[in-house]
This record gives sequence, C-alpha cells and structure tokens, in this order.
Amino acid sequence: MVINFCNKIISAITKKTVVMQFIMYCTIGVVNTIVGFLAFYWFFLFFNKQSISLFLATLVGVMCSYYLNSKFNFKTKISFIKYIVFVMGMLTIGYISGYIGDFWQLPLVVTFFIQTLVGISLGFLFSKYIVFKA
Repeated sequence: MVINFCNKIISAITKKTVVMQFIMYCTIGVVNTIVGFLAFYWFFLFFNKQSISLFLATLVGVMCSYYLNSKFNFKTKISFIKYIVFVMGMLTIGYISGYIGDFWQLPLVVTFFIQTLVGISLGFLFSKYIVFKA
C-alpha cells in the first residue's frame, strides 16, 4: 500500500497537471497565510496559547482554502463530507505545529513558519490524493 502510494506520487509529479495544481495550491496558500497569520496573532492576544491560537487560525484559513481549492484548483464539487475531512486533516496539522511551538516555547513567527512549511507539503498531498482525489 505504501509503495503504491509512493509510486502514485512519483508518477504524478512528472505530469504537468500536478505542477500547475501545486502552483495554484501555493498561490491560494499565500492568501490563506496572510489571513491565517493575522488570525493567529489576534487569537494569541486573546488566548495567550499558541496551540489554541494556531488551531483557530488554521480553521479560518482552511474554510477559505477549501472553497478556493475545490472551485479553482481541483475543480470539484463542494461537498460537506469532503469539507469535514479537509478541515479535520488541516486542523490536525495546525494543532500539532502549535503544540510543538508551546512545548519548545518557540517565538510565534517560528511556529507559524513551521506550520506553513508542513502545511504546504502535507496539505497539498492530503488535498490532492485524499480530499479532492484529483
């Protein structure tokens, strides 16, 4: 199963469609990053906890991301079930990143940077091959 998944990723990377989808995913991600960082900062001022703040900020960004990616990138119908799967996966990535920030007492910017890097790579694979199956 793992080998099959890896083979799928390798063959998909060689296709131009995947490259264009990744570029569009990253473009949409820029918008989400700006919105997410502003939300993260605001929530941190209110809660004073990186894990909760990043979790909530990720929720804000994920709502926007799901809509834009389903409509413009992967061109799939919006589905409540797919939305829930997408939200749960992305919130898990966000919360784990925030937990690491709290555990290591990292500066807010470092925590957000880690979450952004992890979120881009894992988020794209999760979106393409699990949520949108494009």
